[in-house]
Amino acid sequence: MIIVRVTGILVEDGRVLLLDQDVDDRSWSLPGGRVEPGEPLGDAVVREMREETGLDVRVERLLYVCDHLPVGGPHVVHMTFEVSRVGGKHGRAVRTDFHSHTVPTTSAPPCSYASTNAPILSAT
Repeated sequence: MIIVRVTGILVEDGRVLLLDQDVDDRSWSLPGGRVEPGEPLGDAVVREMREETGLDVRVERLLYVCDHLPVGGPHVVHMTFEVSRVGGKHGRAVRTDFHSHTVPTTSAPPCSYASTNAPILSAT
């Protein structure tokens, strides 16, 4: 089985939007999640960003692709897209178990699926 996941990276005024969550072995991540069956990748990014941050975004470009092959688990293909804000209100998330914050790109903590966020942040 292959699971496809997407995340969106929003950088505005030298700050990146991150989720503060305690999931598995990480506490910070980019907003995103699993692509639903039949859902286009861009639509999944837009949906996940709205659900987790309250923001409406437009997908700009693909930045990063990686995969994760856990022992005994499903193969996960992960894609990160650059997004830009087009509306919505930060903090009006559908999901209330995540809290989003902006942090300076120069001091952003490492996020899920990437050993370092520097290559992603430098591409935006």
